[in-house]
Amino acid sequence: MPRRSRWLSLGLLLLLVVLAVLALRPSALLLEWNGDVLSASVNRATPSSDADERCKHELGGGWYCAVDDSNGDPSAGYIVKYPDFWGCWSARLAVSRNVESDLPATLDGCITLLDHS
Repeated sequence: MPRRSRWLSLGLLLLLVVLAVLALRPSALLLEWNGDVLSASVNRATPSSDADERCKHELGGGWYCAVDDSNGDPSAGYIVKYPDFWGCWSARLAVSRNVESDLPATLDGCITLLDHS
């Protein structure tokens, strides 16, 4: 009987690991994404942002994602390169020169299942 419970525990642990990997891995292969999903991913990668605005598709295939800095100033945003086959993206901060921002100059990340909520 103890051997059976050991295998059951090991099986449950393995199942949890597999579910965690699926939740945290890039999900572009599994699910479609849009501006809301990309916005969630960019905001998750930004240390202080919780902007509600979704990312907007720009001409030329890129995206503009508005973010708030730590002061709640919504004047900043990121130009995001179109996510690749895996759903991973890179972005650069797009603010005017007279605006100081505490946001990182560049970001990168991947769209995961956590962004689809």
